[in-house]
Amino acid sequence: MRILDNYEDISGQQINRHKSHFITSPCAFPATIRRVQDVTDFTNKESPLTYLGFPLYTGRKRIVHFNDLVDKVVDRIKGWKSKMMSYGGRETLIRYVMQYLPVHLLSAVSPPKSEEGGIAFRSIQDKCKSMEFKQWWLFRTKPSLWSNFLRAKYYQRSNPISKKWHSGQSQTWKRMTMNRKKAEDYIR
Repeated sequence: MRILDNYEDISGQQINRHKSHFITSPCAFPATIRRVQDVTDFTNKESPLTYLGFPLYTGRKRIVHFNDLVDKVVDRIKGWKSKMMSYGGRETLIRYVMQYLPVHLLSAVSPPKSEEGGIAFRSIQDKCKSMEFKQWWLFRTKPSLWSNFLRAKYYQRSNPISKKWHSGQSQTWKRMTMNRKKAEDYIR
């Protein structure tokens, strides 16, 4: 808490303690959780939770981690049911509006493979794959703060095309390197 207090003093920003949370191990003693709550005035949350629209979880990804996204899509569609729309009108709305809702989320994480497309709709897996290719393409072709950071972090003295992924690297970098061969074929 001393570090957080120092941050507030130096930055002039205040931490909203009502919106702040902490996560503990499932094996943590209730007394320990209460003690942390008393000291920090934060609430205890359990995984999975959402931060800036992204699901935060440990272990393998499950469809339940993406329920917020599914709920958002269902809520939008419910409003359209009551309107007098043709099948083609609904298809157009879904294609051009609904498929762009999760772009921010899908650019960073890939949901499990149970998300499928349908007639005239791209599957979410295809959309994720195209975003992964785009990330690699932007990394390789556009100089930016993000690409400079990745170069400095992951391959200071080697070529990114030949560098192998190893543990300790981010999931985003792992996904990018898994797709780099196909992406490089498209770049050439």
